[in-house]
Amino acid sequence: LIRELREELEALAHTLEDLQKVAAENETSLAALKLPLLRCAKICRDFESVVKRAFPKADQQGRAFRDWAKLNYLGNDITDVKNSLAGYKLTICIALGGATLYVYLHHASKAQC
Repeated sequence: LIRELREELEALAHTLEDLQKVAAENETSLAALKLPLLRCAKICRDFESVVKRAFPKADQQGRAFRDWAKLNYLGNDITDVKNSLAGYKLTICIALGGATLYVYLHHASKAQC
């Protein structure tokens, strides 16, 4: 469960890096992502806060897996957090695909003129 959350966070980080590259050139076509990005950021900040409260010493050894498994965020377990982040990642990926297609078509139409 924890490994899956970590993998989802890493995938989200890569997606956000891709978004940052594309957004520099296509801010207008990605405006619809503002709210999903704000919500995704809020989940990440809030969950980080929950983790820091639950595990105040990052270097503390001996924390059992069950401690992580019992960790809750807004009354939900880690699976719900992971699934929420996956949903935001998917939304961002779809928008990136649309923006990339828009740029490609825009450049293609200019080349034909």
